[in-house]
Amino acid sequence: MKKMTHKNLSISLRIERLLWLMVYFVFFRFSPNVLFAYRTWLLKLFGAKIARGAHIYPNCLIWIPRNLVMHENSCIGPRSIVYNVSLIEIGQGATVSQGCHLCTASHDFERDFQLISAPIHIGDGAWVSSECFISPGVTVGTNAVAYARTVIHRDLEPGSIYASANLKKVRERK
Repeated sequence: MKKMTHKNLSISLRIERLLWLMVYFVFFRFSPNVLFAYRTWLLKLFGAKIARGAHIYPNCLIWIPRNLVMHENSCIGPRSIVYNVSLIEIGQGATVSQGCHLCTASHDFERDFQLISAPIHIGDGAWVSSECFISPGVTVGTNAVAYARTVIHRDLEPGSIYASANLKKVRERK
């Protein structure tokens, strides 16, 4: 994991965040649900890399657009929180359902409480269902599924289904 201090949060990043939040609250958040291309355009203005057919709902909160990569036909559902201090990449056809929290940063509570961050990768065809939490540095494998409200604190194997706070592997996906 990469350590960060407040010094790493440069003035330019703070200005970028301020501008994005103004655009977010005025133009993004209250746009009609069906205006996916419009929200994609706004995010691309701030450096996001979003492929054709991706769907981002208006009331999901994206921390830093330039740290977001979405492949074709991927989706971030309503009320999701995308705390992308580091890169978050969502694979082709992958779905992040409503109310999920993708968190690329935390604090080093063992030592100096500095901010640490690591990217999150969600594989092609994966489904992160309602209100899941994904910790920094996690990879959700291709076609993996996490049941609703699962806390994902380690990598999920491709093609597998997971449930509960202790990430019990339920079975292989067909």
